[in-house]
Amino acid sequence: MHKHTPIAILIASMLPALTACVSPSGNVSGLDLPSTAQATPQVLPTATSTALPTQGPTLTPTPSGGRIAFMHGRTIALIYADGSGQTIINGTTSAVPAWSPDGTKIAYVSLIFGQAESYEIYVMNGDGSNKHRLTQDTSYDFGPVWSPDGKDIAFASTSGARRIKVTQVDGSGSREFSFPDSNCDFPKWSPDGSQLLAQCNTADYRRIVIFNLAKSPQNEAMTPIELGSADNSNQDGSWSPNGTQIAFISYRYVSFDNNESITSFSLNVMDTNGSQTHAIVQRGKYIFSAKWSPDGKQIAFIEGDGGSNGIFVVDSDGSGLTQLVEKKVGEFVWSPNGQKIAFADLAAGSAGIYTVNVDGSGVRQLTHDSSDIGITWGP
Repeated sequence: MHKHTPIAILIASMLPALTACVSPSGNVSGLDLPSTAQATPQVLPTATSTALPTQGPTLTPTPSGGRIAFMHGRTIALIYADGSGQTIINGTTSAVPAWSPDGTKIAYVSLIFGQAESYEIYVMNGDGSNKHRLTQDTSYDFGPVWSPDGKDIAFASTSGARRIKVTQVDGSGSREFSFPDSNCDFPKWSPDGSQLLAQCNTADYRRIVIFNLAKSPQNEAMTPIELGSADNSNQDGSWSPNGTQIAFISYRYVSFDNNESITSFSLNVMDTNGSQTHAIVQRGKYIFSAKWSPDGKQIAFIEGDGGSNGIFVVDSDGSGLTQLVEKKVGEFVWSPNGQKIAFADLAAGSAGIYTVNVDGSGVRQLTHDSSDIGITWGP
């Protein structure tokens, strides 16, 4: 049995926060980095980008639903949720923006040129001012995510095997977390900030692992907990807002005459200790990117067969499965109030960032550029 290896598209392989790559059938899926033997990332996307105005020192939020930060080519841009005010806030080679919980700062990744190229984590104000470098090494650091209290940032780092690092916002107090014989990325904080959920992959399986952040005299991290069945590959873990459950995608491989085939896909929910696991959605097509709504009542995910990828929502008990849109969706995020979803359409002729109401109505295109990806929705 061998784990399939998705092909990274649109952006460099150091950008796991954008959940977009191509599955064996051609649809988009959770982005993988290359193996450690090929850990050097590719260059950032070179898709032609429409010139945008450069942001000044202030950007006042409007009561229209907050601000969306995203990658516009090799820059980071902002747009109000009503489609107005699109502007570049960081014009250097940068990617993967992530809003702080209070909406005042953005963490992002920037390419550093020198004796050895490296991708480092930076933090700036929400208007693009006061940029400062968080990591100071020659590793490939990517996918920053803020702790719930805004004091720490977790990210994946490639220096040999990929591992999870946690650093205070001032750059001090760095700690590392790893899982035996695995490459770990996609860190996600528990709502109370005491644990990190990560995806740790071997050559054969994808695993969902929880790292406890409490320090002990013997070890910085307590023994990590592997969740989900060892018979399946499990990915795209997502904490429920109250921290009591985890949603994740599971799929099983079988071999027929030495050819691998995925036989089933399911969206599952389990308690955070790995118990009470049950499938709430079972599909015949590839599904990925499970994310809880902010109120914990629904879970959204993407389903695709190569030509198109639709966004679906389902109640957390498995009822009320509804398709919101059918486009070539590469990624999506919930709005902070849970009333809308923003997504990136990758299809030629309609590419850009859109929003849609959670009942499927009110589809609205905000941008019209194929390089607009890596969405994060702030207040």
